[in-house]
Amino acid sequence: MILRRNTARYLSVLFMVLMPAVLAYGTLNWLNPQALRTTTAHAETSNPTNPLLPSPTGVQITPLDSTLHVTWTPATDPAIAWQMVAVWDGPLLQQSKVVGKTARAAQANGLMPGHAYTVKVYSMDAQGGLSVPAQMDAATDEQHPMRNAAFFENFNEAPGDLSSDYFDVRTSQGKGQRPEDVGQASKFLVFGSENHFHTEMIGGVERGELYIRPRVPMDLSDGGVRTFQTEFDVSATQHSAGKWPEIHFVDAAHVPWSSEEFGAGNGDDWPNSITFSVRGGNGGSTSNLPLIETNIAGVQNRYLGTRAFFTPVNIRVPIVVRMSRTMAALYINGDLAVRADFNAPLPYTSGYWMLAHRSWYSDRDHATSPVINQVVHWDTIQFDGPTGSYNPVVKTYIQSTCPGVVRNEHGRIEGCPRLIPLRGTNLNVPVSISEDASTARSAVLRFSGYSDNGSLSLRVNNGQPITLTVATGGYQNVLNSYDIPVSSLRTGLNTLAFTTASANDVAISEVQLEVVFNQQRVMNREMVMGPMPMLQATANNFRIDHLLADPDVYTATTNLYNIGGTALVPYTVELLNPKPYLTLSQTAGALVSPSFGGGVTPLNMRFNFAGVSTDDEGDVIVVRVNGGVMPVYIGILVVASGATAAPTYVTTFPATTAFNKDAIPDYHG
Repeated sequence: MILRRNTARYLSVLFMVLMPAVLAYGTLNWLNPQALRTTTAHAETSNPTNPLLPSPTGVQITPLDSTLHVTWTPATDPAIAWQMVAVWDGPLLQQSKVVGKTARAAQANGLMPGHAYTVKVYSMDAQGGLSVPAQMDAATDEQHPMRNAAFFENFNEAPGDLSSDYFDVRTSQGKGQRPEDVGQASKFLVFGSENHFHTEMIGGVERGELYIRPRVPMDLSDGGVRTFQTEFDVSATQHSAGKWPEIHFVDAAHVPWSSEEFGAGNGDDWPNSITFSVRGGNGGSTSNLPLIETNIAGVQNRYLGTRAFFTPVNIRVPIVVRMSRTMAALYINGDLAVRADFNAPLPYTSGYWMLAHRSWYSDRDHATSPVINQVVHWDTIQFDGPTGSYNPVVKTYIQSTCPGVVRNEHGRIEGCPRLIPLRGTNLNVPVSISEDASTARSAVLRFSGYSDNGSLSLRVNNGQPITLTVATGGYQNVLNSYDIPVSSLRTGLNTLAFTTASANDVAISEVQLEVVFNQQRVMNREMVMGPMPMLQATANNFRIDHLLADPDVYTATTNLYNIGGTALVPYTVELLNPKPYLTLSQTAGALVSPSFGGGVTPLNMRFNFAGVSTDDEGDVIVVRVNGGVMPVYIGILVVASGATAAPTYVTTFPATTAFNKDAIPDYHG
């Protein structure tokens, strides 16, 4: 929504985006009285009712694996400030999600597959008073892999990082990427939560990107048509140079070090790759056009769809790719979005799928509401193979002390020391394999780094030397990959011995050995989920243009609430990169669920612009609200450049609120 101040000022807020990453509880300094109106209630009878509020109508539910997709028709009344969707497991509250007063859809996530729930949709006034609910019972489905699934992941696991055994996760930023004073771990996030996962980027101006690569390649050798499927939400700002979600298919022998390699705002710079995204146009209804970009043996082509796709924030829809060596088709929510017929067959028969999230100059998007805190919600990654394929066990053995997420920044990898082989001597990297090594199907060695003469020698367990052709320059922006004979691996301790010539200069790091086994993965089907202590904000994106004629002091407001179950959740609020002109109305408190009278609690951000001058690009500020299992991030762009007018934005789009369950391949819940 757009708020006008002094007829020349605009504050653009993108409504309702959930933002997380796993942190501990903050210190409770003082309690917020509004949030503590009810602290011991554990039954819905404690709801603060407002009998004058009309109720939503027409509730419909689409059951999914661990999600209930809920749609309804909102009531219209001046007293309605919000709506709320609450999910109950019998007498136990699971979650309460607050959405805008005109919202028509929400997804209740983090539920148990194959379990029955009651969903209640309320109108809510500004004081937290609730209408009589419109309610409906529904049971979730249990989604199984598609037929001949060569890879399947439903993310029905505990919150946190994606498993480094199954996923190669890499982030990268350019010099000058804002905010410069906030580390990558807080502004480039990939994390599982509520049985799906999120990617998040805060800032922009310079390049920032991340990718997620399932470590199992897809096999096209039999010439058949393959299917890839995931889910993500399609934001209204896809047309900016930072395209947000993309799906890439790359030659298995040539994996990029970063999604930057696909091109600035394009996807066809990387040789032997195919990119599927939603982009195109110059804003408004012409944006969000589906796009396929190909680079086949150096020949680049683009295929642009004609229909724009939009979803409300945090509403995922099925994304499906059908492809062979001669064609590719992208389907969104069951509809054919764009098709590409290749001029020549793909010159490779095995490739990796990569999910990318890229942010390039995101704050300069002056066509739609600017999004400083970019969030994409994803679920399910699966693809099939030849007849008889199955979802295998994968193990990845990573250099000691190096984290599972690879963060490339300014010529180094964060938290991972360089390994420099002594000239003419060995550098030994131990690898302990607890699985039966005789069942290994494939093994790939990967590391970042260079060798001045372009060569290293490798021995695996004192076997025959293998000559590795290594990049001759760079450090962070090089990923070296090599197939390793599985016959050289053994159960227990393995040694990777690197040797270099006495005159050669070498620096490598982030050594990873990823091994796919001829064993079928057994997914966790005994998952028991309960309500988690979680927080939420009603808005977490702000662009503030302080214009020449504006007063010095301005206050922006978001609202915090408890999205979890019955537990009282204490929280703290902090500025990750403090600015002298910004103060917060509170730094701590505690929140009760809106289902028990907690309502929403304002967080006021006061800006004093006396003597402040930023520039045309502005300051990017990050506010973090710590509490429960996940914090809330708020991104703020402040532009105080002496301008006399602020940009105007397109804020209303024809959003798709339905979830076409039939679009999921082989869905048999």
